Amino acid sequence: MPKDKYKLSKKHEYLIDKMGDIPSIDTIKNAMWSNDLLTGKFADHRYNTEDAILMILENLTKGTQLEDIGKEISEKARAVFDYYSEKE
Repeated sequence: MPKDKYKLSKKHEYLIDKMGDIPSIDTIKNAMWSNDLLTGKFADHRYNTEDAILMILENLTKGTQLEDIGKEISEKARAVFDYYSEKE
């Protein structure tokens, strides 16, 4: 079988990299995850996760007929996330 059949596309590689940016619940709860947890503070990983999801959406729609709507969804979602993060 040709090796090309099993090669990952750039989008596949990008998605795998972004998966690493989103921590699991077990990782978040582990005190070794963040120095903030060691000092009694709680790190908030929502922004990183939201950003990763929106970047994934943008990348999946890049170069397709859905690119414009993907960017619009991303921009609107970022505005909502920013609005609520500023209120805290």
